[in-house]
Amino acid sequence: MIAARHDASVVQAGRLLADHAGRRRVSLVEAALALVQRTMEPSRILGASATARPGRP
Repeated sequence: MIAARHDASVVQAGRLLADHAGRRRVSLVEAALALVQRTMEPSRILGASATARPGRP
């Protein structure tokens, strides 16, 4: 879901999701479940990419 919308690798998408979960202080499972259940918009995760460091996979 994140990889497709962000045109990123699955590894990059996983890192974005993990970073988001860490910033929000929720478990990675909770963040992923919110995406799957569509109670959280993928754009909330994708917005984090703007703060990611260049060259970071």
